[in-house]
Amino acid sequence: FNLVAFLPGEPGPARSLALAARGTDIVVVEGVLGLLDGAPSPASQLAPGSGADLVRRLGLDWIAVLDARGSAQSLGAVALGLAVVLGRRPLGVVANRVASQRHAELVREGIERVGLRFLGAIEEGRFAGLERRHLGLVDPDELTGAEAWLARAASAVEESVELDALLGAAHALAPVDPQLRAGSVSVPVAVSIGPSARFRYEENLLRLEAAGAELLPFDPLEEAPPPAARLIWLHGGYPELFGAELAANEPLHDVLRASAARGVAMVAECGGYALLAERIGEHPMAGVVSVRMELAKRAELGYRWLRGGPGPLGRRPLPAHEFHYLRAVGDPGELDVVDARGTPRRGGIVRPRVLASFLHLHLGADPELAPALVAWAAAGPAVSSARDGARALRRRMLP
Repeated sequence: FNLVAFLPGEPGPARSLALAARGTDIVVVEGVLGLLDGAPSPASQLAPGSGADLVRRLGLDWIAVLDARGSAQSLGAVALGLAVVLGRRPLGVVANRVASQRHAELVREGIERVGLRFLGAIEEGRFAGLERRHLGLVDPDELTGAEAWLARAASAVEESVELDALLGAAHALAPVDPQLRAGSVSVPVAVSIGPSARFRYEENLLRLEAAGAELLPFDPLEEAPPPAARLIWLHGGYPELFGAELAANEPLHDVLRASAARGVAMVAECGGYALLAERIGEHPMAGVVSVRMELAKRAELGYRWLRGGPGPLGRRPLPAHEFHYLRAVGDPGELDVVDARGTPRRGGIVRPRVLASFLHLHLGADPELAPALVAWAAAGPAVSSARDGARALRRRMLP
């Protein structure tokens, strides 16, 4: 579950956290990059989107997990510096990748010297690192022995970290209404899943479903959107790794072209944008939009603001995220997009019923947005096809 700190104001991330925490006793929020790393900001402010920003806005407890390679007592000063900038002391410090028990004791000495709690140390080599690829992500079900790796990591933490002390010091979060809005209509919504389309915000699906969407998942590698769909949401992922398989799925291309011609609503994000393109590298795609996708040498990444889109997506600026190596040759730059500094980053394609771009949109920015999208989809062209296999597909939805 993604907790997006770039959502505007305190209510956005707090609503997301409330959704993620439903039915749980403990919530663990894993930071991205370093504690203070986020979008550009004035020197007087914490970086928007950083872990520190979330801690302060949501009142979260935090733990400093520090790489101990190449240092020992100095880690105390590092932890204290983070606490001073954030303005809040951590529950404690965990040292990672220590070389020996003697090394761990030196780290403890430095942490306790500055008045912080030492929670434990994990030795280098207790478990190997995970495999990486060009976006830094390899899905667990693609990894050999992923469950065994998790078991080893859990054992290392249980044996090395004072978990009881940590949990005893943590405080309870105040309840927050996630504001799942119900819609007035029920609409079939096709959503892409599977190895080529794993990048999505689960909160978007929860909000769409609460608003009346009947989610109809399909795997672009071997299936096409169900013909009853009134909205097709194409998620991002790694389509560039599956070019041949996606090119061979001609029914997928046929349905996407026919749906676009009929005026079915479409939201295509990043890798989903690539499915609508003429080709990915040498592999032909649906050709709904006149662009070609090529793999670039450098990534494009960062927070964005979308100012204007089709239907309800254009009624207010929306926060978004961009992270990809694909480059769209021939992209007309029809969307009004700016980055976190306000610099124009125009790109993508907008039509009355289609939004195709590299942006990943988050419906948690506005609780009324999901019902508005479902109503917008319902107002599209009527379909006569039954929901063939819809319920079987729904059972295949990833957790």
